[in-house]
Amino acid sequence: MPTPTNTRSPIPATSSPTPTATATTIRTNITVDGRPDDWAGRPVLLNDPAGDAEAGFLDLTTGRAFVNQHALYLLVETANPTAPFVQFDLLFEVGARRLLISWTPGQGDGFIGDVTGEYQPVGPAVKSSFAFSPTLEARIDRRDLGSPARLSPWTGPRAGWRRST
Repeated sequence: MPTPTNTRSPIPATSSPTPTATATTIRTNITVDGRPDDWAGRPVLLNDPAGDAEAGFLDLTTGRAFVNQHALYLLVETANPTAPFVQFDLLFEVGARRLLISWTPGQGDGFIGDVTGEYQPVGPAVKSSFAFSPTLEARIDRRDLGSPARLSPWTGPRAGWRRST
């Protein structure tokens, strides 16, 4: 079972709106395969200059997100797409809770923990999917998060991606 990694790499604030789920049926043609081809036309929500990452962290450059009634889709590009990493962590505010989804390359499922207070394991993210090569791509199924009416990515001080050292 993965444990959360203290990453201290904040995601910069952006003027772009936070993607949130709606009740409207929205179709997507995104395949989680680690390739950005099917993201053409999707807005960039995160632009970060290459070369500014702390030692031991992936250098994020571009982030995109798309939400429909079933899932949150993420695409993250890095300055060095061949850099090895140990764990990819995503924090979400789901109602009054903060949920952490951790994914390790080579593993099919992610793992969810509640980090509202002390870390409490929730279980595997069996309905979600993850891929890396050359970009990191994820589909976070809302059922893995308890089917919340609203999803908000947490952009506080623990959001980040840690690579192996």
